[in-house]
Amino acid sequence: MPEAEEYTIGWICALTKELIAAKAFLDVLHDPVDNAAINDNNNYTLGRIGKHNVVIAVLPYGQYGLVNAAAALKDMTRTFSNLRAVLMVGIGGGVPYEKDIRLGDIVVGSVGPKSGGVIQYDYGRAIQGEEFSVTGHLNQPPMAFLTAMSALHASYEMEGHSIDSNIDKALQKYKRLGNKYKRPEASTDRLYKADFVHEGGESVVCSKSCGDDKLVHRDERGEDENNPTIHCGLIASGNQLMKDASLRDKLAAKHDILCFEMEAAGLMNHFPCVIIRGICDYSDSHKNDEWQEYAAMAAAAYTKDLLLQVAPSSVQKEERIETLLGQVNEKVDNIHQMATESSRDMRSLSSSVHDDAISRWLNPADPSVDHNKAREACHSGTGQWLLNNPQYLHWKFHMNSFLWLNGNSGRGKTILSSTIIEDIRNGPLPQLRNCAILYFYITFTDSQKQSLHAIIRSLISQLYRSRLESRHPITSLHSKCGGGSSQATVEQLKSTFREMLSVGGEVFIVIDALDEYQNRSTQRDELLTWIESFRNGPVNTHLLVTSRPEHEIETSIETWADSDSIISLRTDNLGRDISHYVRDVVTKSTSFRRWHGQTSIQDNIVNTLTAKADGVFRWVSLQLERLKDCINKEEVNTTLETLPTTLQETYYRLLNELTSTRRKYVIRILQFLAYSDIPMELEAAVDALAINLTAPPGSRFIMKERMPLPAEISSLCSTLFVTVSIHQLLMRNRLYDTKWTWYDEALVLQLAHSSVKEFILSCRRTEFDGLLIESTAKLTITEICLVYFLEMDFSLTDKELTRTHHLLPFAVDSWLRDASCRGSRLSTFTHLSMELFSNHVLFKRWRKFIETRMNDKHEWLRRRLPKHDQVFYASWSGDQSCVKQLIDASAKADTTAWRLDPALHPASEFGHLETVALLVREGADVNAKGRTLDVLCTAVKAGHTDKIC
Repeated sequence: MPEAEEYTIGWICALTKELIAAKAFLDVLHDPVDNAAINDNNNYTLGRIGKHNVVIAVLPYGQYGLVNAAAALKDMTRTFSNLRAVLMVGIGGGVPYEKDIRLGDIVVGSVGPKSGGVIQYDYGRAIQGEEFSVTGHLNQPPMAFLTAMSALHASYEMEGHSIDSNIDKALQKYKRLGNKYKRPEASTDRLYKADFVHEGGESVVCSKSCGDDKLVHRDERGEDENNPTIHCGLIASGNQLMKDASLRDKLAAKHDILCFEMEAAGLMNHFPCVIIRGICDYSDSHKNDEWQEYAAMAAAAYTKDLLLQVAPSSVQKEERIETLLGQVNEKVDNIHQMATESSRDMRSLSSSVHDDAISRWLNPADPSVDHNKAREACHSGTGQWLLNNPQYLHWKFHMNSFLWLNGNSGRGKTILSSTIIEDIRNGPLPQLRNCAILYFYITFTDSQKQSLHAIIRSLISQLYRSRLESRHPITSLHSKCGGGSSQATVEQLKSTFREMLSVGGEVFIVIDALDEYQNRSTQRDELLTWIESFRNGPVNTHLLVTSRPEHEIETSIETWADSDSIISLRTDNLGRDISHYVRDVVTKSTSFRRWHGQTSIQDNIVNTLTAKADGVFRWVSLQLERLKDCINKEEVNTTLETLPTTLQETYYRLLNELTSTRRKYVIRILQFLAYSDIPMELEAAVDALAINLTAPPGSRFIMKERMPLPAEISSLCSTLFVTVSIHQLLMRNRLYDTKWTWYDEALVLQLAHSSVKEFILSCRRTEFDGLLIESTAKLTITEICLVYFLEMDFSLTDKELTRTHHLLPFAVDSWLRDASCRGSRLSTFTHLSMELFSNHVLFKRWRKFIETRMNDKHEWLRRRLPKHDQVFYASWSGDQSCVKQLIDASAKADTTAWRLDPALHPASEFGHLETVALLVREGADVNAKGRTLDVLCTAVKAGHTDKIC
């Protein structure tokens, strides 16, 4: 047996199963140590791998975490003073998305731009609103191992690895390990969406309690891919076990983390070492013990390959661990102290963590963005007439009060809403009466803010944060919903919000723009009924709503609200505000600096616009945009004399005054913004403008011809659409989505005002060649998405495509959504569809993008059918001609018949009666049953029984 000084490699395991895996890969097993140091509490396994003598220690049973790892290392150096490198080898939880990490894969901690392969993430003071804070970036692996990794991974890439075969050999040698330590069935590698929490207790396996509906679809790895795959990158280490997928994704996105574990920081705090982890779960609530043994074997197998690549002479050049640990006692004491402080901090923060869990469950829309935008647009001194209005004062000072503020589009209702909120917030009431102020802005540009569900969730969240005594009802509901594992119904939320309101002081609620709520009558009725319920609601509430005086809203409110609870924004009310606003602009804005001091011209502008405004602020702001370009008095007078009389006329003039080329671009952008609820990023809009639908194939989209400066796109017509900054969803998850993660600001295009959308919807077929008619616009969008796919360079990888083709996520989401539109150019759509469907290679790549994003949206896609064919997607679009051509082409080629039965499902869901009839005539079985819903069930669920039955 070698002497203690001959052992140069230390190997630390946290679990017994990790020790078993390590022993299985020793070339030679040495006798146990018989002369351990007095203060050494470790139990050792000694052996040789290649030319290296290795000493293996396992942490005490049931004792995990970085403190115990550091203590084990300290004891190891007492007996083996010549150790030059230490390996921490075992299992860990993976981060699945960025690198497509799967169970059984191996993550090796390696050097990053700001770290040495491992970061600590959980001790030290946590910051408000975060469960953990990153407290430091730790040491990098020894240089001898870094260079060995490079050589080893080059060999893996060229020739593949033998990890699985080496595991099989080890299991042949130790046959008792076979059943438990072999690779589990691939079907047990189950990745669930990040927002889906494990159902049932920890002892209940996911296949029985969680089902398949929330699984993330992933293609099987190809023969040319290493399996398991080796990933190099950052490992996060701490004392808290990571079991929260949302937090996992947040930390991983911020720090490029690949793996979470619990011991490495205890070692790397002190000296360079190598961290190797086999992935046994996905760091979420769906913990998977079934993969732990195999993951430990995979990590040990890789470690042996790595050690065989390292020359003993290189190891001898490394400094002794004992030397590096000269101050280890002090550092370990510091770790104990920090861990104790961490434990205390985590207890004090337990309520904060619970608060954040409820916030993630509610996932409330943030109304402060809309509020701040409205405040920025508000001019000092405006709105005072309302704040002094007797009806408003009655609402403000009398409990159980209601007020409806109504006015036509462009009259400044949103600005007034923000003025009211600030009046309550900054007045004496919050202090005198323990008031809470809740508000919500329904916005036409954000479909996530156009439902009663979204409104109540946001109001509950605001009340939860502002009033401790009101928290119990929502905390109780959260528990009833499995601690957030399932969503509450609207009825549950309404009832809970009512309970919360009844506890504590007065509550002021302001809801702006009821008219921008989803336009389906049943949903609008639901909202209006809920508003009426406040008439008999908690006596401590003050509810104020704003909207246009639409017939449906007006009829509903006037049936129960008295006239003193209604304020209509009339011209005489708003005249002073408009006059004040215009004078403020022409006397102070730099755009009108040429007229500063010329009171006669300023007065003419103020008086004329105020007289002709009819109380519409939006109209006034657009005329000021025209007036600011006037360079002399004559131009000012001419512009004032020829002002358009309405907003509609103003928009019509704006479009007609554009050059034909620019008008073409502007209309295309308006088509996308008016008829799609998907955010349109600037770069995506640039790609959409670069597509020429009439050009020959191969030249319909040329990347080099895109606008060089995307930010300039809003200058095409800034009065119709604007650039806004919103929180961006992680691009890396856009096509492989579970729960999108917020991380940064992105620039998107939006219609400048709700009145712009009104103008677009009111356009007639005779105007602008009918391009703004809904059916024509949606067909154009669909054709653009098709051409975009047809012109892509599919020699690029998926990652390269998403990085260079900015319209791709939009095209994937919108193509099938809008593909069922009808129009005069249907033959063009059919031609483009056939161009896609007849190219098998192109279709296969296109289908991968579509099904990856769409498989969570439709019941019959979630059931894991075999890959859908061309007839399926043609039936989805309802293009009967395309379906017929595909079937006929198949018959002529005497090929295997299309699978017609599955195609009935999309055709029936979208109500394509003619396509259903065609499929049945061609042999599809309308009564076919299997793993999918039958056709009738699909039609009933989609509300098309009148067409299908």
